[in-house]
Amino acid sequence: MNANPKNPMPEPARNPDLAEEPGGGEDADFHDKVRTVMPWVASFGAHLGVLLLALLLVGAAVARPKIEVFPPPEVSGQEPPSGDRPFALPNPPGMEGTKGWESESAPEMITQTAIPQPPIPQGVGARQVVQSAAASPVNRMVARQSGAKGHSIFQMGQGENGTGPGGGGNDGLRQPPTRIVFLVDASGSLVDTLPFVIEDLKRLVGNQLNPECAFNIVFFSGKSVNADMGGGSGLASLFGDSLHAATLPNINKATEWMQKIEAGGSGDPLAAIKKAVAMDPQQIHLLSDNITGSGPFEMHQERFMSEVKKVLAAAAKKNGHAIRMKTYQFVYADPLTGIGMKPTLLRMAEETGGRPADYKFITARNLGLR
Repeated sequence: MNANPKNPMPEPARNPDLAEEPGGGEDADFHDKVRTVMPWVASFGAHLGVLLLALLLVGAAVARPKIEVFPPPEVSGQEPPSGDRPFALPNPPGMEGTKGWESESAPEMITQTAIPQPPIPQGVGARQVVQSAAASPVNRMVARQSGAKGHSIFQMGQGENGTGPGGGGNDGLRQPPTRIVFLVDASGSLVDTLPFVIEDLKRLVGNQLNPECAFNIVFFSGKSVNADMGGGSGLASLFGDSLHAATLPNINKATEWMQKIEAGGSGDPLAAIKKAVAMDPQQIHLLSDNITGSGPFEMHQERFMSEVKKVLAAAAKKNGHAIRMKTYQFVYADPLTGIGMKPTLLRMAEETGGRPADYKFITARNLGLR
């Protein structure tokens, strides 16, 4: 033996059959294979992720609805209203009954600009044209959105009536009247409510009168209030001293004319009644809040009634028929009721051949003001 510590004994030779490769044999082979394949796996996964992301983006783009921008509709002869609010058209025919169409809180849909009238086809009578215009979606919308909120102030009725003073039983009113005068108080006390009357009167003239009817409209107020409307004497009359047929041009003229009427001053109701009676109507619709007048035109109720009866009796004798009066107490009660007297307008309806139903009290609640 070699005892020199610097020369240790050599290790016995290993069996070649039992010798192992450096790095652990089979485990080393596995790790080598993993290191070889791993870059390919990572590359494949990255490409797959990019492909999936691209598919998702394409799918989202395809599913998004296409938004088309159409040019605004052209309305021949009508300019859009000024301001920032866009011009809005009414609902199409057949959609008038949808919620919000008749809502009182719905925003105003049209302005006071003139709506062009369609041409009248040949062979169509004036009555059909008037009825068609009244039934149009635009006119129905105007009616629903007027100040009276659907409440009808004026009531035409069927024309049944008693004989009346001087009528002699032949009052000529067994059929609906065709000669009508609307007599409206436009004094200062109605300055805040007259627009409701005008809107309702526009609806009535446009929807219920036909070319077989003849009509006129008279407003009585202060002399200087409606001077430019023909009311220099305190009586502003649409057609002067006569009745005109309710044709479409005359209805349009009435609508435009009434829109310019203003309330103010103190009018003469007796002079207004005399003017209406002189037109030989079958029916007079009289609306006021204090028909016995105020200021220089104020009259005692009995004297006023006596004068009215004289005027009606003279007209019935001259024309051979009585004049039916339908009266409307507007918003404010007759001041005479405060001392226990019957309203003057009620007496006029009852004592001139009419009935209590020919008198109507229009309250603020009826107009939607309360």
